[in-house]
Amino acid sequence: MISVALLTATLTGCENLKITHVEEVRLNETTLRYEIDERGDSYVRELWATIIPRSADDQKIFWENSNPDAVKIRVGADGNIIDVYPIASGAATITAFSNDGRKQAQCIVMVNGWTQKTDFGGTARDMAVSFSIGDKGYIGTGYVQDFWEYDPETDSWTQKADFPGALRDDAVGFSINNKGYIGTGRGINNEKDFWEYDPETDSWTQKADFSGEARYNAVGFSIGNKGYIGMGTGNDVLFQDFWEYDPETDSWTQKANFAGEARSLALGFSIDSKGYIGAGYYLQNNRLSYYSDFWEYDPNIDRWTKKADFPGRVYEVAVSFSIGNRGYIGSDFYNGNFWVYNQASNRWNRSVDFPGEERRYGAVGFSIGDKGYIGNSLFKEFWEFSPE
Repeated sequence: MISVALLTATLTGCENLKITHVEEVRLNETTLRYEIDERGDSYVRELWATIIPRSADDQKIFWENSNPDAVKIRVGADGNIIDVYPIASGAATITAFSNDGRKQAQCIVMVNGWTQKTDFGGTARDMAVSFSIGDKGYIGTGYVQDFWEYDPETDSWTQKADFPGALRDDAVGFSINNKGYIGTGRGINNEKDFWEYDPETDSWTQKADFSGEARYNAVGFSIGNKGYIGMGTGNDVLFQDFWEYDPETDSWTQKANFAGEARSLALGFSIDSKGYIGAGYYLQNNRLSYYSDFWEYDPNIDRWTKKADFPGRVYEVAVSFSIGNRGYIGSDFYNGNFWVYNQASNRWNRSVDFPGEERRYGAVGFSIGDKGYIGNSLFKEFWEFSPE
């Protein structure tokens, strides 16, 4: 038999071996910011984790990086200190986890990719349209008829021939090869006319009317030598139809309806041979409700495929454009959050927040080469985005 004295001594020893658990993890920084020219190993900053209480038995820390495309981390010898260094414009969440209890703390790292450029040359406006042709960008409408060309090489604006259609906003613009196109929109009436701009002659030519119903707040993009317009609203009806424009024959062909729900103010861009549309809103019980679904269109088989949902705040009248094999969405009426979609991985990551004026309602965006641009929305300021 075990004696009472021995049992008491054993229990006392166990009490002395009581484990102190982790209650909290703290980081020395909750936000790290880098400017656009601060890239690579020469801009290393340290991030270290502290276990609370310091007397906790298990001091082991694990690290997680949400966006290795923008930020790299190197874990130190003891595991509780890391080096953080930027490699591309973007944002990442660095999370430190305790081994004991999975307590965590986070640091947001942003590598700024925005540079303010020369103010837009025309009057401030919202709900305009934009597109790029070659190495120039173009902005027009927004319930005015003047039309402007931006040259990134000289960072300058030049006024071009006025848009000859009726006054309107909420139209669609895109470019095909070396021509620009503007159509639909809302003025005195909902519009369905369609116009071609030739930068070589600085002239406009009216083309075949859009074949769907007149509308505004539609979405459009181009893929190869074809243009596309769909969704939008008109006469209190939300549309789901989707149309292809062929400039060679100056004709419209109805394609497979958008596979998501009918909506207004959707966002779209194209990457290589695919088009992408998502977000937007609809009315429910006289209140706006917002979508977060995101779809890929393949014109070769005329089919829609659902992709990863947009993970951020669902945007109203935000900006979208593509650079290389990535699409970008952001800067809406409520905030300057900016997100990047990776086509290859079907994954969204937080990018660097837009730094311009807040509440940027109905801005425009386009890309030229490896840069993106945002402007207007009742402000004349104009910004350039560098993802790499």
